[in-house]
Amino acid sequence: MGILKKIKHFQSFRWILAAKLAFLCGFFPTYYSPVTDGMHWVEVSSPATQRSEIIKIHSIMKWNRRELGETFTWGLAETISSEARKYGLDPMLVLAVINVESRFHHQKTSPDGARGLMQIRPFVGSDLAEQTDLVEDWEGAESLDDPILNVKLGIFYLGSLKKRFKNMELALTAYNWGPTRVQSRLEEDEPISLDYAERVLSNYEDLRQPFQIRRAGWKESERSR
Repeated sequence: MGILKKIKHFQSFRWILAAKLAFLCGFFPTYYSPVTDGMHWVEVSSPATQRSEIIKIHSIMKWNRRELGETFTWGLAETISSEARKYGLDPMLVLAVINVESRFHHQKTSPDGARGLMQIRPFVGSDLAEQTDLVEDWEGAESLDDPILNVKLGIFYLGSLKKRFKNMELALTAYNWGPTRVQSRLEEDEPISLDYAERVLSNYEDLRQPFQIRRAGWKESERSR
């Protein structure tokens, strides 16, 4: 084995060992403000914090989809961590959305055409790509099957909705319903169901708990939905 391959193999092994130790010990400190503030700003962003965050994201995805490859999962965990921080979201909130939307199935397609981990419809994905620096990566609806591109677009979308509505429950509802429908109901003073938002936030609160306490109960509760 060449020296570069040995180095790469060692680095990969070190990450996997760290993840397994963290998984077994439940050593995942919380770094985010509570959900009641409605904003979910990231409070700490030291290298050690980011590393622990990525390990936790990786472990949660592997717990729910054990068949996922290591390279795939680490790359996705790093993307979720960096993109969530970029738009002021807690990565655990992003994972909660992914769980509710697709149960971590990156090739899922809904009856209305929403695709991928964060279940984005093609016309929404095209518009989001135009608003970001991802337009060159957009090649039509199939682009949403790329988990990295999907979560980048989905996190940007959720972040923009949070900024627009200034309320996480409304932002999540707009993610599910579409912002036009939510805005219309607000302007006409019509009731807005928060069922979807409450499901996501319930998942989110569960995910923020120490992993060794909630890892068994969370998936079982999700199966019963």
